[in-house]
Amino acid sequence: SSSSSSSSSSSYVDHSHLYNNTYHPQAPEPNYTDLGPTTKLNLFTAINSAMQTAMKTDPTAIMFGEDVAFGGVFRCSQDLREEFGEGRVFNTPLSENGIAVGSAIIMMIYDDDGL
Repeated sequence: SSSSSSSSSSSYVDHSHLYNNTYHPQAPEPNYTDLGPTTKLNLFTAINSAMQTAMKTDPTAIMFGEDVAFGGVFRCSQDLREEFGEGRVFNTPLSENGIAVGSAIIMMIYDDDGL
């Protein structure tokens, strides 16, 4: 039995191995039908889905910015705080200085925790 069978209750399928190749214009197109069913998305939903995929596949990924914890101005981060927690999705002031100081503090916290 494979290790992927233990997550049969989850609908998430990890396709990150498909993105590890360098693009080449003469390379054949992947067989997209092998990836499973597709869904039509508007731009905001596609951005939300991409951020959700990034946070599911990289436990060190965080998201911060003005109002992102509330879904963001355009709702692109909607429900991500509920799914990944306030430690990974949080608001910051709309200020380059505030973001730089906040990032430095977060880096110090992660470093102190050995992460």
